[in-house]
Amino acid sequence: MQVLNDEVGRIEKTLGLYLQWMDRNVPAPKPDPNIMQHIFSIIDPGEISVSEFNVYKDSLLAEIRAYANLDEQEKQDAIYSKKDIFQAVILRREWNDGFLSRKADWFTTAKTSELLRHFVPDYFLLPEKVLFLNFNYTYTDILYANSITKHLHIHGEINENKNNPIVLGYGDEFCEEYQILERYADNSYLGKIKSSRYLQTNNYREFLEFMESGLYQVIVMGHSCGNTDRTLLRTLFEHDNCLSIKPYYYVDKDGNDNYGDLTMSISRIFSDKAKMRDRVVNKTKCQPMFKSTGTSAG
Repeated sequence: MQVLNDEVGRIEKTLGLYLQWMDRNVPAPKPDPNIMQHIFSIIDPGEISVSEFNVYKDSLLAEIRAYANLDEQEKQDAIYSKKDIFQAVILRREWNDGFLSRKADWFTTAKTSELLRHFVPDYFLLPEKVLFLNFNYTYTDILYANSITKHLHIHGEINENKNNPIVLGYGDEFCEEYQILERYADNSYLGKIKSSRYLQTNNYREFLEFMESGLYQVIVMGHSCGNTDRTLLRTLFEHDNCLSIKPYYYVDKDGNDNYGDLTMSISRIFSDKAKMRDRVVNKTKCQPMFKSTGTSAG
């Protein structure tokens, strides 16, 4: 087993050197404004899971009431602060001072996301913070720096071999094979399992802190949601604060998309299938990241 671990270690080192060479010699692609607009966009109430909808509605109402108690200058400062951050979003509706008083009774009894989406100003549907959980080893330059975003390389970075080393291995503690490996007294069998390697840095703790900080929606972009990250993804998807999971899919040159494949992979992550069907945003409310030009990427 130690021989296998050593070979994986050599692959990690070689991969890191190759990616460093690529980083120095291959021009980085320009940020896709469409992807940025998807990330910095409102959370549509129609995308919230049914079981979490009332929790979301109550949180939204509390935010609206707190805003209503601000003085005029504080309201303007809050609005312009969000406008500076969400540059790609055109706000559909601004705040109206009479809005809360006219709709207060309605908000306490409303049951449909369509009514929320129709009456609530976009300001309140924007996220308070964004965690960009990067499973790659290189920096993805699609976010502009601002006060609410955090970029977390959960599997390490190519230029941070000591502080944030590359994590290459398998991350499924729920498969039968892993249960067998755990029964062996030889720790080398677990040497390249991601779960134990996460503890070498503070990344996983920061990931947990984000989930515990409040309600959130998961946006999936470019991740296959395969079993190799099953342990981490199950923690993210099944957490009580998760409102919904919105996968962005690919469309090939013939018009075929992988939405179905993505949702089937996501289904394998969940232990609670009923929760999966409730939390995954249906295809009518999802969009492709971009259409294929005939080329493919791994």
